[in-house]
Amino acid sequence: MSQPRFSRRSALALGATAALAAGCSTKSAGGDTTDKGGKLSKVPTFIAPPRAEGGIYSEVQGVPPGYPLLPAKLFKTTEAPFNAKGVSVLSIAWGNPPSKLSDNAYWQALNKALGTPYNGILVPFDSYDAKIATTLASGSLPDITELIPSATADKAIRQGAFADLTDALSGDAIKKYRNLAAIRPDQWKSSAINGRIMGVPIDLPLCDVTWIYRGDYAAKVGYPDTPKSPEEFLTVMAAISKGKPAKKQVYGIGSYGGSFGSSTAQFINAMFRVPNQWRLEKNGTLTNQIDTDEYEQAISFTRDLWKAGAFHPDGIALGDQGAKTLDMFTSGQTAFVKGGLAGAINEPFVDMWMNDPKVQLLVPPGEGGKGFTFPVSTGWYGRSVIPAKVAKDAKRLHEILQVLDYMWAPFGSQERLVGSFGTRGVTFDMKNSYPVARTDSGNANDVIGFESWTAPFYYQSPRGKVAIQKAVSYCETMVKSGVANPMASVYSPTSTRLSSAMDTLQQDYINQIVTGRRPLSDLKKYRQAWRQRGGDTIISELKRGLQQAGH
Repeated sequence: MSQPRFSRRSALALGATAALAAGCSTKSAGGDTTDKGGKLSKVPTFIAPPRAEGGIYSEVQGVPPGYPLLPAKLFKTTEAPFNAKGVSVLSIAWGNPPSKLSDNAYWQALNKALGTPYNGILVPFDSYDAKIATTLASGSLPDITELIPSATADKAIRQGAFADLTDALSGDAIKKYRNLAAIRPDQWKSSAINGRIMGVPIDLPLCDVTWIYRGDYAAKVGYPDTPKSPEEFLTVMAAISKGKPAKKQVYGIGSYGGSFGSSTAQFINAMFRVPNQWRLEKNGTLTNQIDTDEYEQAISFTRDLWKAGAFHPDGIALGDQGAKTLDMFTSGQTAFVKGGLAGAINEPFVDMWMNDPKVQLLVPPGEGGKGFTFPVSTGWYGRSVIPAKVAKDAKRLHEILQVLDYMWAPFGSQERLVGSFGTRGVTFDMKNSYPVARTDSGNANDVIGFESWTAPFYYQSPRGKVAIQKAVSYCETMVKSGVANPMASVYSPTSTRLSSAMDTLQQDYINQIVTGRRPLSDLKKYRQAWRQRGGDTIISELKRGLQQAGH
């Protein structure tokens, strides 16, 4: 969904929500072993949400819908206004903080629609970890917290700070909350902890990234066709770096490694069908991706890419400079970049590929004609959690869950219009049959900085149906070839504790191997170091977790 300034949804548009805690890897997006879970014995009953007139829907599970226009008649999904005493909510402010309530027309509209004061505590993302730590230490918790997986969050959950919502939401109990019932069973399962519902999962598409490819540059250096194999991809990227297709120096690929450049590694891994973090073998053994032949093939190929000059010379340093890497692509300095799939159908990317069909949302070309595998997320990046002591009051718990249910309303509903846009003629206007936040006043930042962060994700673009269908179709292609992380819902305390150290270890070895400062044979040394510094312990803990979960 496009917005004129930075929001939770524009974070998804950049593919950044997959990196809420650390860079832009899929690890923190419900796809790493630091995401805790277990076998959920009684899944909440699923009730498909109403479909909005004119919406573009996929039959592939986990692919978000798209909406080119606002239906003329909106449906209602809750009994709001609720007439409760108010609900306090701690969530992330993705951009500048919104205005205070007395000056904030959007906030006032939300309160009126809810019938209860929404006491927002909006924390800038850069301060989020510190705020969570101090809030937990104080013992004074808001009614709802946007809780992202971390060692601190995990400890609080396991020590009983937050409510077990299993009895309130599992099975048919969830039918009290029509919109929460539209959360997919796989999202409940993957976010469960020891088989219990410890929070409402916050929506994340199974595929929230794309790779954008300047086929127009490739055509200018003699390669008009889309790469059909890793070898062709290498040839084209190297030719662009040497050929000056824009009458200036252009590099095939901008960044590698680090937090943002890891998306290039993800693309390469997809071509060689590297497992999504882990592989559970048929004999029950557990293999980390780094110990697979596919991973070695991917690293060897990346080394060849570097040697051929396909990367920008500063590609390693650029791996942690996402904004600069994106700017280099949009300004014509590179020919390949990762973007959020929602962002790819909005400015500035949408103009590039709609004006020249050779600029593409590129699907990884599989090695050996065998196709590719895409490491899907588990469909959530955080949980909406409620304090255990607050939830002891059944009436109060119901009031809080009603607010969450309102915030989960789908597009086409009265609730979603207020939750995402506010009031027509005050905080948004209609443009081409679609609500657009006003950009000529403080209202724009109020809507974007305070919008309903719990909402189900969807695609929107000022270019309308053609662009939106492009995103839906691309996501379908990736999800159909998707492979899940089999350990995504199994907890390893050592993995949580050593996550940063393990990332550093990987970069120290792999970046040097890729750039030729270490021989490829040092991959064996890296594997040994990984196991000695905690990898073997992580494997043991995950195996034990699998057994406890009944697998």
